[in-house]
Amino acid sequence: FDYGNQQGLLYIVWELVNGSTLRGFKFTTRQTADYGAQLAEGLAAAHAAGIIHRDLKPENIIITEEGRAKILDFGLAKRTESPSAQTMPGVMMGTVGYMSPEQIKTKDVDARSDIFSLGLVLYEMVAGHKAFAGETMIGVLNGLLTLDPPDLGPDVPVALKQIISHCIEKNPDMRFQSARDLEFALRSLTTSTVGTSGVHIQLHEEQTPLLKRRGFLGALAGGAVASMVSFFAGWKLAPGSSPLASFWKLTSQHGFVSSARFTEGGKAVVYSASWRGAASDIYTVPISGGAAKQAGLAKAELLAVSPKGELTIARDARIERGVPVGLLASDMVSAADWDPKGAHLAIVRAPGRLEYPLGKPLLDGDTWLRSPRFAPDGSKLAVIADPESGDDSLELVDLAGKRTPLVTRPSIRGLAWTADGKEVWFASPAGIEAVAAAGGLTRVVHAVPGALSLEDLSSDGRALIIALQESTEMVAFKDGRMVPLSWLEASKPRALSADGVLLAFSDSGGVYIRKTDGSAPPERLGDGEAIALSGNSQRVLALLKNQYVVYGLDGMVSKTAASVARAGSAMFHPDGKRLVFEGSAGAGNQLWIRDLDKPQARAISPAGGTMSGLAVSPDGQFAASTGPDGKVTLYPVEGGAARTVPGTIGSARLIQWSRDPKAIFVYDPYQLPARVERLDVSTGKRELVRELSPTDPSGVRYFDLVISADASVVVLGLERRLGVLQVVLGLR
Repeated sequence: FDYGNQQGLLYIVWELVNGSTLRGFKFTTRQTADYGAQLAEGLAAAHAAGIIHRDLKPENIIITEEGRAKILDFGLAKRTESPSAQTMPGVMMGTVGYMSPEQIKTKDVDARSDIFSLGLVLYEMVAGHKAFAGETMIGVLNGLLTLDPPDLGPDVPVALKQIISHCIEKNPDMRFQSARDLEFALRSLTTSTVGTSGVHIQLHEEQTPLLKRRGFLGALAGGAVASMVSFFAGWKLAPGSSPLASFWKLTSQHGFVSSARFTEGGKAVVYSASWRGAASDIYTVPISGGAAKQAGLAKAELLAVSPKGELTIARDARIERGVPVGLLASDMVSAADWDPKGAHLAIVRAPGRLEYPLGKPLLDGDTWLRSPRFAPDGSKLAVIADPESGDDSLELVDLAGKRTPLVTRPSIRGLAWTADGKEVWFASPAGIEAVAAAGGLTRVVHAVPGALSLEDLSSDGRALIIALQESTEMVAFKDGRMVPLSWLEASKPRALSADGVLLAFSDSGGVYIRKTDGSAPPERLGDGEAIALSGNSQRVLALLKNQYVVYGLDGMVSKTAASVARAGSAMFHPDGKRLVFEGSAGAGNQLWIRDLDKPQARAISPAGGTMSGLAVSPDGQFAASTGPDGKVTLYPVEGGAARTVPGTIGSARLIQWSRDPKAIFVYDPYQLPARVERLDVSTGKRELVRELSPTDPSGVRYFDLVISADASVVVLGLERRLGVLQVVLGLR
């Protein structure tokens, strides 16, 4: 990062990397593929710069607290354009146990030597022991030169074994020829979700149109290629898995595919995607592979493809609750589908109005609806109902508006009808499932360890899916730099001290506190969901099973009933003795106030409303919340007439009151760069205060934001979803 001379002392400033090396750990197949792909990507960058590492081993690889794999210690590295400048003739350079045969023979090495060493590291990650671990150095070197390592056993997928074996070929010409090729192979395991329990064949090089490959599958089923049959016999199949499932990857860029459909005839796929944080656009790619064609429509989202081949596209799209919403003509629409004749369009207006034809409501409520798809005979639609809380419901809706629930799951992502109309296929945490349209029976079509969305089914049974990789990250913007603060699996910032020094956050069901400069690991205070910090930063408020818990940094813990049937966000009143909170007593959300040590609560807003967000003024006089119309209302804490802030804030959220009682900080949690604005509560005027963006905005669909009172420190909690579009053959 820096270097210089301070009064004769030469210094270099390097990155401080917190985490653990690979030594002594054993990893799952998925972890090995994911971290291995990251390492291969890092090697590719070094090799592109003309640098060979020459000392890859577990001790020189660290997994950071944010889950990133980093390659350390380039002390033995050499430049490719200077073969012998850093090498003493006849001297082995490297670590015994991880050297390539050419290193051992003191020959000049190139990038393929690093690939050999990385292969040994991958072997050790899944095996839990070294590939070659003789009792003497001579024995180890002999193994590296002449022997194969012990078999990794039946629990490691054949695909991963083949990748590792390809890395550690004795002859460099037989290995992966570049780290990019290795990265691609490893990422195909993560994106195609190859596990120990399922068969997933990668068809990356095949250029024959998929329509013509049915002959291959037929020959296989008929026994024309017996050697292939015996190959498949070695796999362990998950219950319900299709033994001949084949995956064809259509996208490889870094970002998110939001929607996809087969075109009429199934010869191409059209999809909407956002790559590397750019605005979403429409793309078309031949089913046989090749480069995708970009339409050049900024902020466009694909809604549907008609039987006549017409595309229905939403313009000026934005994200709401993780779902693209945009303009169809002048209407805000989140989903659509054409009837089988291509005559009329069914649409979903956000959040829960299903219309068919346009203007005629079939369903109209406050439950979010997703993925409406017509049955092949046009008599009904399948739709996903996504409530604010609880499981998703896959339902049928006839043309009179009658609803028939079919199945519920914790998460349903996409659906499609089979060509005969007898089943509806959908993606769930179990993989791809099917439910009989007549009701009742469900089955697992293909068990997949990993998140995916089912986008479409072709008439000949091919499935179009988006393989998803989801993660959360937490980063602070402080003193002109970004500080990574993620801890376990799902770090979510919840409150920041007025001076920006302390952060309260939640992760994996726990309440934590940590310094925003990252100088010390977090301190776990207890169970629950963190909500707020007290004015003196000595207490953290959390919600646990509809009960408020106050955790003191001195170790004191106090619990108090929420006083309402369903409690929500809350804040300490500036006097430190009372609690202002949002909750429902049975007639819509209200704002309440109560003493911390007393169970009785007093309403400070009328019943029957729907509101979100909470901010309490620094003088304690007002509590602010937002209604469904986007208007901010100020409610006097001690009673009196409420007043509405002029104008609306749309989809923006309240963060907190500014240091003075004249303004509230607001932001839109679905739009990057993150724009923190100061909302004047008297005039409704909004003024930009901070504009921030993570280094990599790819796939960020939503983010939490907390800010210090003077706006000098901001912490973002990013929810990232990356997607790869794939065609799947052989499902049944």
